[in-house]
Amino acid sequence: MQTDSYAAYDRFDKNEDIFLLGCMEHARRKIDQGRENDPERAEYALAEIQKLYAI
Repeated sequence: MQTDSYAAYDRFDKNEDIFLLGCMEHARRKIDQGRENDPERAEYALAEIQKLYAI
């Protein structure tokens, strides 16, 4: 099940038959927020994510 980071979905993580996947946009946003802490790695990660969006 692909979800955003809404806490209500956490209960599904206890079910062995359900595999939770996060949203790439939420992951991308977290990396973007980390730019000031580690700009080089953040820029690399954002460029790699952009390649996925191009698919």
